[in-house]
Amino acid sequence: MRVPGASVVAVLLLAQAPTACPPAPSPAPAAVAGLSIEGNPGVLTLIGQQVQLSATFRLTDGTTRDATSLAVWSSSDSSVAVSYRAGTVAILGYGSADIHASYSGVAATTTLTIEPPEPPEWIYLGAVYTDRTDTTVSTLLVDPRDDRLLYVVTDHGLFVSRDQGATWTAGPQPRSTDPWGAAVAHLAGDPRNADRVFFARGQTLWLSEDRGATWRAVFDIPTVEAGSRYISSLLVSALDGTIWVTTTRPVNQGFATSGFGVHRSTDGGVSWTFTAVDDRFLIVWEPAEDPVDGTLYWVAEIADHPQPYDPPWYRSVDRGRSWEAMTKAVNWHATSTIVDPASEDVYVLSEGPGPFRSTDHGASWEHLSSVNFVGTLRLDPTRQGRLYVGTATVLSQSGGVWMSTDKGHSFAALGLQGRSCVFVALNGPGTALFASCYESGLWMARLP
Repeated sequence: MRVPGASVVAVLLLAQAPTACPPAPSPAPAAVAGLSIEGNPGVLTLIGQQVQLSATFRLTDGTTRDATSLAVWSSSDSSVAVSYRAGTVAILGYGSADIHASYSGVAATTTLTIEPPEPPEWIYLGAVYTDRTDTTVSTLLVDPRDDRLLYVVTDHGLFVSRDQGATWTAGPQPRSTDPWGAAVAHLAGDPRNADRVFFARGQTLWLSEDRGATWRAVFDIPTVEAGSRYISSLLVSALDGTIWVTTTRPVNQGFATSGFGVHRSTDGGVSWTFTAVDDRFLIVWEPAEDPVDGTLYWVAEIADHPQPYDPPWYRSVDRGRSWEAMTKAVNWHATSTIVDPASEDVYVLSEGPGPFRSTDHGASWEHLSSVNFVGTLRLDPTRQGRLYVGTATVLSQSGGVWMSTDKGHSFAALGLQGRSCVFVALNGPGTALFASCYESGLWMARLP
């Protein structure tokens, strides 16, 4: 049914309806307008430490966002610093390196500068001089009661000074029977009696019971096993005076097999027992004893480096009667092993990878820092957490003496860079540091 006037009402309603408008255009998304790097700490002095940088990108709308984990990081000089894992930078050497961050087409750069701290004053004690001037010093021992009394080994044998290097007297002068020259010679004081000092080189172990005035042989490698064997390490117990010497025989000197074993004496060198450990050509540069529970640590190098290279790490929990393969921190050898008597932490200085620490008797290892040292590691007896390293000028390394105050996480150069100061030693109170630098003589620095 048609309702009168309905069409007029419809027209009016249509006329009054609002007209539809086109949607307003959306604002353009904000783009990355710039990038900045924050966290540069200024001039650094420690090698091995890590620096955390952050990256922030700025948008065209004026807002900022954190881009630390999004950016790609790099370094202009990987010998000074390497950048990895979201802005973390590891300091590896002295110099300057540009650290770059890039994200979404924009980039930023900051420069890290690493400079050595002011070193202590090093005093040159001179060369070993008897009938010749001899600067080929290697192994070094300082009397813990009197730092004027020094024992050093050169290419020509053992020498003793009682006036801190002013004059020298000769000790045993064995013919070197090993293929490594003065490097494989060993000195060890008896921790329970500083008058007693041991010297090993070639096939013989000597003992002095009068502070180096006279010497007598207390061990010779038995003839039946001698051949081209030589003593490759020496350790004297701080617990009970037990003496351990390791002997090794290279396979390349007329023998069908090589071999490595440990000789042990519990009566001051009067009698010895032998334990065969390995049939490879092994060298243990510096073994260590836990002075609390007596655990022994032998981290070996396979001298002829067969490929694939798999050097063993050994541990003995029964005073050297038997040996077990220990968990390795890295598939490489070490040049020094020490045990902290306060914490029983075990430190291993691996050639190339750097220092490692175990807090559970070698069951697991923490990589402390990526510093490349080839030398000896020493604990400060009076300052907890302080370590000293003497290192050689090999593998493009700067050599010299280094110090860590944070248990090996980072190191600062103490001087003598450019010299192969492989052996370092502290006096008893820890107030003087001595370094024997091959072909550069003996040096000493007083420590604050």
